[in-house]
Amino acid sequence: MLAVWAEMDAVLADEFRDGNVPALMAPLTVAKAVFAALPSTVRSYYYRGDSACHEKELLHWLSDEKRADGPQGFIGFAISVRMSEALRSAILEVPDGKWQAYGGPDPQVDRECAEVVFVPSERSKHKDSQPLRYMAIRLRQRQGGLFADGSTGTTFRRAE
Repeated sequence: MLAVWAEMDAVLADEFRDGNVPALMAPLTVAKAVFAALPSTVRSYYYRGDSACHEKELLHWLSDEKRADGPQGFIGFAISVRMSEALRSAILEVPDGKWQAYGGPDPQVDRECAEVVFVPSERSKHKDSQPLRYMAIRLRQRQGGLFADGSTGTTFRRAE
């Protein structure tokens, strides 16, 4: 597992793991090491992780402004999630009028994003926790109606 400070092009923490250890295994350890490695001049904190970081202990730690073993206060974060049937259904319920264009122009693909009303089925142990905000990205081929299988050409990327 590797943690990079993108703006400074610096590796802050890493953890070499055996080949049989899943990526989802204990990302909180590396996250704590990352924030501990930051210089004291850093005053605002943000965290971006792929779907291997979508793990409840890390999410609770990032959400808790009085977290143990880390900086106090707000940490903004965006973490990709794996697509589930329930999440896919929630994305499909978003009305067309709620999708907004994002990114630069592309002659072949329309890129859109929308907030998704979704609450995962797993229960939180923390009584004061707030539901997370889910954003979906939709990619639509401009000539979607011309596909041989009759599909629209719409695909979804991971919601965040």
